[in-house]
Amino acid sequence: MVNENEMNAGEKTIEFKGHHLDSWKEIAAYVNRNVRTAQRWEKTEGLPVHRHRHERASSVSACREEIDRWQKQRLHVSDEIAVEQRELETLIEKLRMALLVKRMREALATALEVHEPKNLFASRPQDVLAAAEDGFRVD
Repeated sequence: MVNENEMNAGEKTIEFKGHHLDSWKEIAAYVNRNVRTAQRWEKTEGLPVHRHRHERASSVSACREEIDRWQKQRLHVSDEIAVEQRELETLIEKLRMALLVKRMREALATALEVHEPKNLFASRPQDVLAAAEDGFRVD
């Protein structure tokens, strides 16, 4: 079912005839990966492969249309994952900023407790300076 043609650059390309792929090599070539990747995708990601049990061993086959549907569904799922990942990254950044603000407030509160400025919100600049000098004076 597969014809191998030599290309100008010496690479091999595979032309698929019919809608069945009858070996791991054909399945892997169809998804443009190596055989081990195709086998791993069958186990971990549900690549649609049909096994035919025989007395001593088994053979595999796949339907091109099933693989095409699987790839489209897989792309759709990866798009959804990418959107969710961006949302999570945004949430994490907001949480980091909230934590930073909290830590800055705690540090400021600690600094104010240690130095006890008399009137931090005085209306006149000279009052602010006087309060700062009194609060930061070490006796």
